[in-house]
Amino acid sequence: MSITINSKQYEIIDTIGKGGFGEVLKVKNENRIYALKRIPLDNKEDEEKIKNEANILSRFDSEYIVKYYDSYKDEKYFYILMEYCEGNDLRKLINKYKDEGKLMDEQLIYSIVLDICLGIKEIHKNKIMHRDIKPENIFILNNNKIKIGDFGISKQLEENKKSVSNHSQNGTFNYAAPELFKGKYNNKVDIWSLGCIIYELLTLNYCFENIYVMFDKVFKNERYGQININTYNNKWQELIDLLLKSDYNKRPNIDEVYTFLKEKFIQIENNKKDNNEKKYDQKNSSYNNFTNKEYNWDSLIYWIISIIGFLLLCFFFPNSSKNKNKIILK
Repeated sequence: MSITINSKQYEIIDTIGKGGFGEVLKVKNENRIYALKRIPLDNKEDEEKIKNEANILSRFDSEYIVKYYDSYKDEKYFYILMEYCEGNDLRKLINKYKDEGKLMDEQLIYSIVLDICLGIKEIHKNKIMHRDIKPENIFILNNNKIKIGDFGISKQLEENKKSVSNHSQNGTFNYAAPELFKGKYNNKVDIWSLGCIIYELLTLNYCFENIYVMFDKVFKNERYGQININTYNNKWQELIDLLLKSDYNKRPNIDEVYTFLKEKFIQIENNKKDNNEKKYDQKNSSYNNFTNKEYNWDSLIYWIISIIGFLLLCFFFPNSSKNKNKIILK
């Protein structure tokens, strides 16, 4: 079965996911794989959401954002053709560690969080609020690079406006900032979501099981998002406390978060560089072993020349060995 989008045929290979919004299909055109989001046009609100997502995705050209290719509308559906992220989403990775009963390596957590920050930096640079950053919308490629996707409820922050007023409760409740429910907010809602994700990566548990727990802690001014500092660097706790400020004006912006990570986690950053250098050194070492140790090139060249000389001698004087044998017999 295939689908035609703007005169191009796309073969349906598989269904990646389904939900109340519609479905995401794995499709192929000319040996290239894509993800195709197909949304039924049942009502005007769904149509506006999918158009909004296509419009926002088309503005990005970043290695940390799922790439947009095309969009199309027919009588029944609206389609968005996107980059296919081969690998898993962050939710599946968290569940894997949870099922195995072991915590994530700190180096892995640091790399994931750093890439998410770079994705959010790109989003906020374009004056966009994602509003639904959660593990299910963060994709891990086979090369371990991170990409942020699903901009269905994202919103453009108007020029010269520091916040918006909107009383619709958007986003997944476990990661939704308290101000989203009050109606006035800005892009710091994504900073709150990042804090919830970092907590979950460190503990493998939700920071807030539901909105009631979250508001209870906010109203009581209790500290939330506590981690085991005996397992991880205590700077993680400091970062989580900053990101989960109930007053969004007191939260850092994404540039400040990125700077915090690079400066406060210098040891992890150095380890990351050392690991990359080791991989490079091992690669060079393998080459040097091959060229210098496993083979003595001078000896090899000597034997090659000797063999070639012997073969030439046999070719030009084929009877010399026979005559030699006759003289000996006499």
